[in-house]
Amino acid sequence: MKVAKKDAGRPPEDEFRLIVERNRKSVYRLAYSYVKTQHDADDIFQEVFLKYLQKPAEFNDVNHEKRWFLRVTANACKSFLRLAWIKHRAPIDEALCVPMPETRNKVVEAVLELPPKLSAVIHLYYYEGYNVREAATVLGISEAAAQARLSRAKKRLAHDLKEGVDDED
Repeated sequence: MKVAKKDAGRPPEDEFRLIVERNRKSVYRLAYSYVKTQHDADDIFQEVFLKYLQKPAEFNDVNHEKRWFLRVTANACKSFLRLAWIKHRAPIDEALCVPMPETRNKVVEAVLELPPKLSAVIHLYYYEGYNVREAATVLGISEAAAQARLSRAKKRLAHDLKEGVDDED
C-alpha cells in the first residue's frame, strides 16, 4: 500500500492534511523532548513538514511513514541543537509566558529535565511504543547505543524521582 506518491513534485492538499494529522503529535512530542521549548518545537515541526512538501517521500505503509517523519524530526533537532547561537543563549522560563497544564506531573517534569539524547530515547520507547532496535533506527544510532541511553535515562529518572520524594518528607 502506497501512502504517498510523488505526483508533480507535491502531494495533493487532502493527502498532505491526512499525513500531517497522522504524524503531528509524534513529530511535535519528539521535537519538544529534544529542544525543551514550545517555540523551538513549533519551528522544528514546521521544518519537518516543509521538507516533506518540498520533496515528498514514498512510503510502504503507515508505519514506514511514521518512522520517516520521526527520523527527519530527530535529525532536524540534532542540527538545531548544534547551532552556535543555541549553545550560548540563556534559557528563559517559559512558565512566565505560557501557562503549563495542570496535568503535568513529576515524571513528565523529570523526563523534560533529561538531556536531549536521553529524553528522545525515552520518548520513542515509552510514548511512541518503539522497541530499542526501532528507536535506534529512528535516532540513527546503534542498537547498543540506544540500549545504553535508555538504561542511563531510567537510572537518572529513578534517582531524580527518588530525590524528589525524599525532599518532600
